[in-house]
This record gives sequence, structure tokens and C-alpha cells, in this order.
Amino acid sequence: MAAPDIAIANGFDRFHLMTAAAEVERHGRLACCFAGFYPSATWRARLDGLGLTRHPRINRLLDRAVALPDQRVRSWPATEAGGLIGSALLGQRAMLAARHAYARRVAAALPGSGARLFHYRSGFGHRAVRTAQAAGMVTLCDHSIAFPGTLEHLVRHGGRLPPPGQRPPRDTLWADVQQDFSGADAILVCSEFVRTTFVEQGWDPAQIEVAYLGIDDGFLAILDQLPARQPAPPGPLRLLFAGAIGQRKGIDSLVAALAGLDDLDWTLDLVGACDAEMAARHGRFFADPRVRQHGVLCRRDLARQLLAADLFLFPSLAEGSARVIFEALACGCYVVTTPNAGSIVQDQVHGALVPPGEAGAIQAALRAAAADRTRLAVIGAQNAVTVRWEWRQQHYGERLIAVYDRLLALPRRAATPLRAA
Repeated sequence: MAAPDIAIANGFDRFHLMTAAAEVERHGRLACCFAGFYPSATWRARLDGLGLTRHPRINRLLDRAVALPDQRVRSWPATEAGGLIGSALLGQRAMLAARHAYARRVAAALPGSGARLFHYRSGFGHRAVRTAQAAGMVTLCDHSIAFPGTLEHLVRHGGRLPPPGQRPPRDTLWADVQQDFSGADAILVCSEFVRTTFVEQGWDPAQIEVAYLGIDDGFLAILDQLPARQPAPPGPLRLLFAGAIGQRKGIDSLVAALAGLDDLDWTLDLVGACDAEMAARHGRFFADPRVRQHGVLCRRDLARQLLAADLFLFPSLAEGSARVIFEALACGCYVVTTPNAGSIVQDQVHGALVPPGEAGAIQAALRAAAADRTRLAVIGAQNAVTVRWEWRQQHYGERLIAVYDRLLALPRRAATPLRAA
């Protein structure tokens, strides 16, 4: 087994690089991990002593914990808290300042880490990237959603990619993110869809690695504690959507499809926060007795909803790789989604792929699914098996290690910092 030689910078929030760190640690390769707030044993004791661990928001913070020894993690909660409070009061520039402050902390800690490769989240590298490269480390930037600027174009144009060569406008936050990953030796993305958005903007495909995240151990542990999926009762087709109920997730096409599907008996459960624009635009649809809104649910309650659904409907216009699709597959759902969701779903294998923004295609997929409920259940059961055999957290870790070893085997500095062609 190789010596610990990987440094990982997760940045703020509950981001998948903490899962990456846990897997790299399992392989004995983690030199150190950097975060904003991380719920170490010390922090857990403090919060418990104050009686705060019963609060749902505090519990969400505690859910950030992964299978890592606390001594492997360096965290700076003040930088994350400053970014959240500052952005609420002053806007994007306060969050940018907080990200750069975090990057300076990482830069100061990196030289003594013994790492040979620095894996960091886009938008949180900056000075730390320059420090790592000066120390001879390979730099790998993790970018988890469509290419900046392209993302906004996808949302505004029904999920259609911009023409090759067109440079979509970028806001301040995304411009800072792009500047950050432009200095890396390689970029790691979480789906072939994200890779396509980079290549369409002129980036060298040879320098863009892909590693799908799969399902994390925490969600599978929840599933193992819940009653197994039961055979679907006769009655309406039980549909479920989970995610932010907004334009990017394809809610307009979802509503248009179901509003025109009176020839099919269906119910729809919506899990997630609904933005004000969607609530105003589709208030009549949301008031339909066939539609039930649940708001934001904890992962256990989400799993219960997925286990009770026949079909998971996720017509997103732009993602990185939607984690909730892996969760739906693991729960035995038949999945109807778009290529832009960045999932592993193959048409007629795991469910149905429909073009983004096309309500008619969603209707056709739902009619086909409802016409053969036995096939629907068989595919759902196969999905649950497939995820456990091929797309678990350990498989993500193995893909990561393969990427690291491939990059570390290159002649040092043979790969120049990334730039669009």
C-alpha cells in the first residue's frame, strides 16, 4: 500500500469531497483533509453540552461526519460562518472573500502535509493551488456541475447546450470558480454530461477525468434499517420528485406533462423546498388533490418516500450528477429523467431518458411505464441490485484512486495548467 500522499480540500457545506476523503483514508492514502465546519468529537461534545443537538439544523451539521479520524481533518468554522453571514448581508463578494480566506488557510497547511497530489473543490483552491504546484504537487480540481455560464444557458433555453464557441456570460461567483479551475493540472467531474459541457466550450477532453459518485454508505445504512419495498398495490401510478422545486430541475415540463395526462391515473409526491416563482406560477397544479407536497425531508423520510414510489421523475435541465437519482435507484424505483441529470440511467435499462424541456416526451414515458406495471417493478428491482453491486461508495473510492495513480504516473509538469482550446 502506498504511503499517505493525497491532500483533499472540501471547502464549505456537506460536499462529496468528505466522502472522497473517507475512501482515500480507507485505502491508506489520505495525508490530510481540509474543511470549513466539520463535526469533530470536540464539536459534538460542545453542541451536546449546550443542548443543541436536538435542533434539526444542528443535526444537519452533524450529518457532515464521515468515517475519518478527527486528526486527519483541519477545519476552520469561522471562515464558513463568515461567508454565510456576510453573503446574507453583503452578497456574493462576501462569500468570495470567505472562500479565499479558507484557501489561504489551506495554503499555509499544505507544505508540511507530505502530499504529492492536491484534490480540491472548484472555487476553494486559489492560493492553495499555487502553493501546491510550487511544492511539486499534482493539482486536481473537482467541479460538480455544468460548466460555468453554460449552466445558466441550459436553464434559460430548456436544457439545450449553447452553440460551440459561444462564451456565455458569467456572474462574479462563477467567474471566480472558472479562474480557480483554470490553473489546475486536471479537472475531475462527476458525469459524462458535465464533461460534455466543458468540451463544448473548447476544453481539452484528455485533461478532464470522470468519476460518478454513486450511493454513499450512510444512505444504504438507512435503507437497511427500513422495511423492504412491498409489491405495488393496484391503483394510480405513484410518482415522486425530490429536489429543489425550481426551474433548473425541470418543474415547468413536469407540470405541463402531468397537467395534460388526464387519461392516466397518477399521484405525485413532491419532496423539497419550492421557490416563490414556482409556487406562484403553478399554484393551481400544486393544489390538485393528486399532488402532495412534503417540503424538505431528512434522508430517512426521503428513503421511505422512495420505497413507496413506483416511478421517480426527475426532468432536470442541468445538473452535475444528481445524487437523488442514485438514491431512487437504490430504493428500487423505475427512473424517468433527462441526459442533463448526469446520471447512469440508460433508456429502457433503468427506466426512460427523455429530452430536457419536452413535456410530450415525459407523457409518452409515463404512459409506457403505466402500461406494463410488471416490467416497471422488475426494472426497479434490478436497479436496486445494480447500485449495490456497481455504484457503492467503495466503487467511487476505487475510481478516485485510479485517477490519482494515473495523474501521479505522468512525468511531473508534463500536464500544463488547463485552458480552453
